Amino acid sequence: MPISVAGVSPNLDIQTAKKWAQGFSNLKMSLSRFLTKDLSDKALRVFLTNNDKSFSNTEEDCKRFSDWVEIYCRQYVAFCGIRNICEKIIDQFNPAQFEYIGVGRSPAPLIAYFEAKNYRTRTVPLSNFRPANDTWSITDKYMLQNNPRIDAGQKQALFSHFASSFERPLVRRKILLIDYTQTAQSLIAAQEQLSNFFHDQPTQEHIEVHALALCKGPLEMAGLQQIVDGIGAPQNPVKHPIDWYNHTQERADWRAQWHMIPLVSALTGTLEETTLASLLSSQSFDNFAEFGSYKVLSQDATLTQYRTGDGLSGYEAIIENFKNMG
Repeated sequence: MPISVAGVSPNLDIQTAKKWAQGFSNLKMSLSRFLTKDLSDKALRVFLTNNDKSFSNTEEDCKRFSDWVEIYCRQYVAFCGIRNICEKIIDQFNPAQFEYIGVGRSPAPLIAYFEAKNYRTRTVPLSNFRPANDTWSITDKYMLQNNPRIDAGQKQALFSHFASSFERPLVRRKILLIDYTQTAQSLIAAQEQLSNFFHDQPTQEHIEVHALALCKGPLEMAGLQQIVDGIGAPQNPVKHPIDWYNHTQERADWRAQWHMIPLVSALTGTLEETTLASLLSSQSFDNFAEFGSYKVLSQDATLTQYRTGDGLSGYEAIIENFKNMG
């Protein structure tokens, strides 16, 4: 059943909806004041296609309709931003070669998009996760600044968690860890420990563990680049001859598997870019993740999965939204 307005239209379209709102002096700009025209029209068209409701021809009902549309259109902008960044990821990391893996809750809407498109995905719940490696590592100079080394008990618990997360066998030989980050510490730790985990599996084929850091914009990306260069660049052969001799190739290999994409492509981004960057930086999608916060290194860590099959979870609702976007 389409959206209908008594005495106006049994099947509301874009032009009729705008004329209806413009018929009330207080609502003349109500359907276009918050978006660019093209995106507003696209969002409104999708809204009218995927919803059904009846309204009366009153200013009160028209206001209710306009507020409803505005909320939907703002959500649509965010979903367009997610779609755009996901398509950029798909272009750079072929889904025929990579499985996309969300680290923690931040990338939940991106993983939902990939799932809606039937790409190979999964989520590894990790919260407040920034341990340095248990033994010397090329990442020590950065990771040991504020973080202790992971101890034997924590490593056992972590690898048990990884075993559960990867109980479903990998089909791809490359995985892409995705996270929104400001300091990169969680993503560096996740990449390092997951690489160690796969290396320790006696029957596991070699898995390339790539990391993709999503950051707010060019300025944040420049900061992350300094961190990456500090880890991935060869050390001075005069000051650090042993490191230069033994670990230059290791650093190069690590650098080749580290990637960054800014959500806002320029200092002044598009509406979709800035909206998504704002939502991710404020952790607005955390409550729509597949899993709750999981501090695996804590002794009392408890894993909660919201996707239980008992009703539609927030994560599943996002998946359905992407399917309906077309």
